[in-house]
Amino acid sequence: WSFWHVRLPLMLILGFINLLILSYIKLTYHIQPQRDPGFVCPGIPFVPAIGIVLNLALFSALDLAAHLMTISYFVVGFVIYFGYGYFHSKITLKKQNVLDMSLTTIREEEETEQE
Repeated sequence: WSFWHVRLPLMLILGFINLLILSYIKLTYHIQPQRDPGFVCPGIPFVPAIGIVLNLALFSALDLAAHLMTISYFVVGFVIYFGYGYFHSKITLKKQNVLDMSLTTIREEEETEQE
């Protein structure tokens, strides 16, 4: 009597929960070879938005000196970052190579005219 009224429903409920957990694990670790999304931020757009709001709240609690230091670090960082990108980009190097080639051809033409 106690097996049918107490243990059987409990075993059915535990079996159903076990089935749900195993199904979740199977669906979570299912490999889809046809596409590779790369890195996916979890909880888009909520996790990034919460992070931005919390960081802005923490930043607003700082004093003026900390704000000025942070802004100056950002300015220096942007100058270094974009300066390096500008002087080491492939487009700039191609332009520089074209200019070098045109200067060498002009010099060669001048040398041939002088002779």
